[in-house]
Amino acid sequence: MTLTDETVYAQGAEVGLLDDLRGNVKNDGSFDVTFYGWCIGDITYQPGDRIAMTAEGLVATAVWVRGIFVDPLYTGGDSDGSVAKPYTDVDQAYLALIQAAAYSYGYEAISLYLLSDTEWVVDKYTLSTAYAADDTAILYGNTTYDPETGEPIYNYYNIRIRGAAVPVLFTAADDNIILQFTDPQSPKLVYYHTMSGEFVMDGISLRMDTKQVTRFLPIKNGTFGPR
Repeated sequence: MTLTDETVYAQGAEVGLLDDLRGNVKNDGSFDVTFYGWCIGDITYQPGDRIAMTAEGLVATAVWVRGIFVDPLYTGGDSDGSVAKPYTDVDQAYLALIQAAAYSYGYEAISLYLLSDTEWVVDKYTLSTAYAADDTAILYGNTTYDPETGEPIYNYYNIRIRGAAVPVLFTAADDNIILQFTDPQSPKLVYYHTMSGEFVMDGISLRMDTKQVTRFLPIKNGTFGPR
């Protein structure tokens, strides 16, 4: 597959890298893989990044990474995370992603790829400062105490999504597919949303059904793409 930008650029002019392949899936003989970014020389860029045109022109090679697929509507009962047999539960999918990323298989990143709208319920995790072996996320709490009863009062929570051994791309089959983070508590307490590892979000819609305001706190590099 070859994409050509027919625009004529002057040397030194900024060139925006195309996002035409986001959402594409293929099989590389081992796994179903998704488009991640563009490699120029030994540097991987994200779609939408802008770089200077050289005298020789630019040739960018598409980078493909293993995908872990999620579709809550799948009814086959034999989920393995492939595009044909996606996971139906996002927690199960993300745990499989963490485990797969630990072995990398030569891929420089990994993707969580949604095939339909997916809900990630965030109030069920342990209030902790460290991940247990099978945790996909933990909650931090800001705690005060009732002056009369001494009972803890949780003012807000910070949902902290576990990082993987390689960067994680959150993407979907269509830009309008929604990844919804839901706090079903009343009142809602999840306020901060932290990504522990490097991540990219592109070609996906986010919906935060949490506290009225959400603050994103990337601990490592975080990229929100053009889509």
